[in-house]
Amino acid sequence: MHFGMTGWIHINSEETGYTRYIEKTKNDKEEWPPRFWKFNLETAGDSKVEVAFTDSRRFGRVRLVDCPGAEIRNFSPLKENGPDPVVDRDIFTEEYLKQKMRKRHVPIKAFLLDQAMISGIGNWVGDEIMFQSRLHPEQYSDDFSDDDISKLYKAIVYVCDTAVENLGDSDKFPA
Repeated sequence: MHFGMTGWIHINSEETGYTRYIEKTKNDKEEWPPRFWKFNLETAGDSKVEVAFTDSRRFGRVRLVDCPGAEIRNFSPLKENGPDPVVDRDIFTEEYLKQKMRKRHVPIKAFLLDQAMISGIGNWVGDEIMFQSRLHPEQYSDDFSDDDISKLYKAIVYVCDTAVENLGDSDKFPA
């Protein structure tokens, strides 16, 4: 799934980072299925779970791939993506970042958002990385010094790890 700008997964009767902010009905329960739902999944069995994908602006995408979960990254579109800074720490190294940055002449913020270079960095994560590294988002990727690349790498790892550890709940992020 690619959520686009407004896509989200809702789990019936469970609070997620997004559903904390939506308006509740009179009995304080989330409307089901949620507004702007595009599809709804329900598990079989006694302890059924209902999940809905919503996307008010329709920028999100869902692709069904028939394969074991451990192999999903071997199929398109994920196989075209670069390494994930949280999961692929053995691939996403400071040296990897340096080599990729020096081969391209693009503003660094655009570089960070390019999923073929690094997976999983969206707009707000990219902004936070630039803030934490104290580097300008319009500086070209091939103009960075080794020290700046090191600062950028550390900021990428820190921001991505922090976001994942807190499940994207900005109320739990450091000040």
